[in-house]
Amino acid sequence: RLEIAAPGDPLLRARRADLLTAYGVSLYRAKRPLEAESALRDALALDPRNPDALAVLGRIAYDSQRLEEAESFWRSSLSLRADPDLAERLRLLAREARVENGLTPSRAANFEIRFRPDAPEYNVHDIQAYLLEAQTAVGGDFMYYPSRPIVVIMYTRSEFDSLRSSPSWLGGLYDGKIRLPVPAGGLSGEEFKKILWHEYTHALLHDLSANRCPRWLQEGLAQYEEAKISPPALDRLDAAGRSGGIIPLSALSSALEMGSRPETVALAYAESFALTDHIVRAYGLFRINQLLQRLGRGEEWEAAFRTEIGRGADEVYADWRETWAIAPAEAAGE
Repeated sequence: RLEIAAPGDPLLRARRADLLTAYGVSLYRAKRPLEAESALRDALALDPRNPDALAVLGRIAYDSQRLEEAESFWRSSLSLRADPDLAERLRLLAREARVENGLTPSRAANFEIRFRPDAPEYNVHDIQAYLLEAQTAVGGDFMYYPSRPIVVIMYTRSEFDSLRSSPSWLGGLYDGKIRLPVPAGGLSGEEFKKILWHEYTHALLHDLSANRCPRWLQEGLAQYEEAKISPPALDRLDAAGRSGGIIPLSALSSALEMGSRPETVALAYAESFALTDHIVRAYGLFRINQLLQRLGRGEEWEAAFRTEIGRGADEVYADWRETWAIAPAEAAGE
């Protein structure tokens, strides 16, 4: 009523802009970018010098691969308020734009694909098919089909390495977008499909758990989906089980970090898969889905795990480890 009585009151306009910004941020966090963008643009109409609205609008534009728009929003936000994190993000965007603005767009369902039409290593129609299969199969397991755009970028290996400091063993990355470095010799159809299913699983887990799922379970579930195409090699884990070299649960997530030695990472991936496969077989994907939703609501990991599984993560790990040490091949269902 006050706003109707005094429509030009700058304090009331600023207050309404702040409320719309807070609402837009909450919508963005809830993975509702179209509604978030509408609310934030309404906020800017009331207060064009709102750095928070500008910063989040830049993030929405970046997420949907509107890089020029993202740069404009972020520069405007930084002109109003210093933000070292946003400045670093802007520097990374500039490097990405030099590569990605030369790529060709293609769309399949809610997948926004960027690729080189003359690349001899792949056909974009195959990439689209693999992603649509993942949308059905992986989405069905997690009972989640995001409506937001999911950007998929196909790089050459050298392009990818110029943008990300990553080890040579990294076959794909999800950091809000699916990024796939294609080696010079190309990949088989099965290899492309496995990587895309793996990274698409990460996209769903990120949304469902609000990025609060432990690294080992993220990688375990991504490999669980990938194993539908072809199972991972577990020879290294077999040997570790017999020699007592299995990684403790408390160290498993850190062993998956990019700075770890390649042989440690390989063992950690195999162990994450086998442990996750054990949990799925023993307790079911429904419980895993409920666990992810609890994490997404902000519940602590240990409490959420015990509520859904009925036991602590350490107890379940101890059961799996004992089983694997006795009969590793049987424990993996081989």
